[in-house]
Amino acid sequence: VEVFLSICNSSLLSKILSLEDDKGQTPLLTAVSSDAIDIVICLIMWRGNHNITPSKTITACAVLDGGNPRNATRKSIAALCPLVCAAGVGNLEMIDTLLQFGDQSGCSYQVTEALHAMLQSSSSAEVKIEGTQLLVCAGANPFEDIPTSNMSQECETAVNVGARVGPAIMLRSVVSSGREFLKTRQLSRRRDPKLQQQPESFFKTIESRENLEVKDAMKSALLTALARSFSQQQPEDLSLASVLYEEGAKLDNQDLSRLQLCIKGSKFASGTPETLDRCM
Repeated sequence: VEVFLSICNSSLLSKILSLEDDKGQTPLLTAVSSDAIDIVICLIMWRGNHNITPSKTITACAVLDGGNPRNATRKSIAALCPLVCAAGVGNLEMIDTLLQFGDQSGCSYQVTEALHAMLQSSSSAEVKIEGTQLLVCAGANPFEDIPTSNMSQECETAVNVGARVGPAIMLRSVVSSGREFLKTRQLSRRRDPKLQQQPESFFKTIESRENLEVKDAMKSALLTALARSFSQQQPEDLSLASVLYEEGAKLDNQDLSRLQLCIKGSKFASGTPETLDRCM
């Protein structure tokens, strides 16, 4: 591969690295799917060294979303992300490689979407825990709502995914990793020399918004776990709810009323936040 790329001029190289096969995959995505780490590194380094900006994402998303790049959805972009591809099969070595070399090639990975893909993969709990730690350290936010589909407005957090798929040990890792990363980020922000002149209210406003996001994500995940434990009568679902409760998730009277209404009406099947919302 390296010998072939070395004989290409910049214009041809750009076309080759963006070339799609009959499945719509670029050489990089194909290499990631094939677990060809040496080739992945080679392609990333060549793209970075020749300042070739990946255009696959915008092009493909424009096709998916009516031909207008401005309409490209986050879910569409994630489907074309090498990191999401590696996370979806639990390939820790590939994830680590992409994170190490990504910045050199100008890649902007969808790290939070990759975390969702990792949690929903068929990998073992041990692999998911290690993958979670890698991705959260790289910036994945377990408490951020992201779209679950291109065709709907439904969103879900990684914590909620963990509350659906389990096991409890993995969910606890997702929550603790996310909280530790948030704590580090907030501390780093306060110590940033460029922000030293900002008033205390500046930091409190940002931190309040971040802490509220965590609170809402934990509450939603707890509702999901409780709803599933009732509908499916599985001990594991109740243990997931216990983990969230131990990690500080709290429900107010309105939340309990929502849950009670759903249980009485038996109007939920999967116990997702969207299903619970429709009970209101």
